[in-house]
Amino acid sequence: MVGGGAGVEAESTTQGVNEAVALLMEAAQLFGYYPVGNVDVGGYRLGGLAWWGGNEDEYRDGLAPLAVFEVVDNPEQALARLKHARDRWRGGVRLYAVVRDENARKALERVLRGGSFHELRRRVKVILLDELRGGLVQDLRRHGELVREFVTLDKD
Repeated sequence: MVGGGAGVEAESTTQGVNEAVALLMEAAQLFGYYPVGNVDVGGYRLGGLAWWGGNEDEYRDGLAPLAVFEVVDNPEQALARLKHARDRWRGGVRLYAVVRDENARKALERVLRGGSFHELRRRVKVILLDELRGGLVQDLRRHGELVREFVTLDKD
C-alpha cells in the first residue's frame, strides 16, 4: 500500500514552518534583535515569531515588537494572527507573511484583496521561504558582524 498523501503533505508543511521559524530566529540574532516564537497576543498565539529590539527587557515589559512574522499554512488563519498583532500593538510594528512557494503567495494575495483582511493589503510584506533559505540568512552569516554594526547605529 502506498503512503497517504495528506500525511506527507502535513509533514512537509510542518517542516517548512519549522525551517522558516529557525531561519528567522537566526536572522534576528544576526541583526541583534531579540526573537520570540509562539508569542501570546491576548488570546491569540502567533504561529511564527516576533522580533524585539535588542534585548529581552522590551519583551518582558510588554512593549510592542519591531516585527511580527507568520509562516503561512492557512492564509486566513495567518492573516487573522497578523491582524490581531496589529490591533494589539498598533503603531510601527511591521507585518510579514512567509510563504513556501508562488502558489501560496497567490493564495495569500487573493485573501488579502478581499474580505475582512483588505486593510492589511499594504501592510503585510510577503516573503518566499526560498528567499530566506537561499540568500538572506547565508549573506547574514557571512556579513553578520558588519550588519549588526550598521543596524545598531542608533543604539549607542
